[in-house]
Amino acid sequence: MSEGLIFEVNEDGTSVSLVGIHATDLKTISVPTQVASGSDTYTVTTLKNLAGGGGIH
Repeated sequence: MSEGLIFEVNEDGTSVSLVGIHATDLKTISVPTQVASGSDTYTVTTLKNLAGGGGIH
């Protein structure tokens, strides 16, 4: 998770998709082009299941 954004590693193992938002006070979001987890860095490539409020907690 990065600043309230929830990512899922894609099948290629080098990129991620934004799959959710976990924040109650966000008015705007800025999706980064890359995210880090430990010593790994991933490229953000897609937004999944966010239309119509899905994936927002």
